[in-house]
Amino acid sequence: FEALTACFHSKGILCMRRVLTCVLSLGLSLPAVVHAQSAACGDAGLKLPAGFCATIFADSLPGVRSIAVAPNGDLFVAVQSTSRGGVVALRDAGKRGRADRRESFATGFASSQVALFGNHLYVEMIPPTPRRGATGSPAAGATTTIVRYPVKGGELVPAGAPDTIVENIPAFPGHSTRNFAISRDGVLYLNI
Repeated sequence: FEALTACFHSKGILCMRRVLTCVLSLGLSLPAVVHAQSAACGDAGLKLPAGFCATIFADSLPGVRSIAVAPNGDLFVAVQSTSRGGVVALRDAGKRGRADRRESFATGFASSQVALFGNHLYVEMIPPTPRRGATGSPAAGATTTIVRYPVKGGELVPAGAPDTIVENIPAFPGHSTRNFAISRDGVLYLNI
């Protein structure tokens, strides 16, 4: 997973390497590794262009929204699931194109966005159950928070407690997730 160049999510993830390696999930919670043709893999049930093949990288991750790729190839996956949300860390220690190690990085909230910057993993924290108003619609006071966890290189769990970066971000009206990007100079851009 070195040399990651682009990521896209839509009920899943699509990331591409310069050498044409991809991680994708087509809303099926079945991320797959797609790479230049080799005899070691097939199509993983996908229709692929000539010269490509796919294998299942990880499965059983409900509500995958986005990923961040560490320099060593570890994946930090934002999971927006009411029952098992948070962030999951995945590692392909055997370099076989399959996550053979899975760690719960952070739990107790749903998340649709993660990003690595410096020695930190930035995470969107969506409240576990949005507060509801008298009419049953989400209450105007529901908020989302952006935090950052310290991460030591090569570790799949936080190196300490999170720092709050932005809090009390209105979750409603409209879409409740708050995607963000961090520029090379450290400016966080937040979508509201």
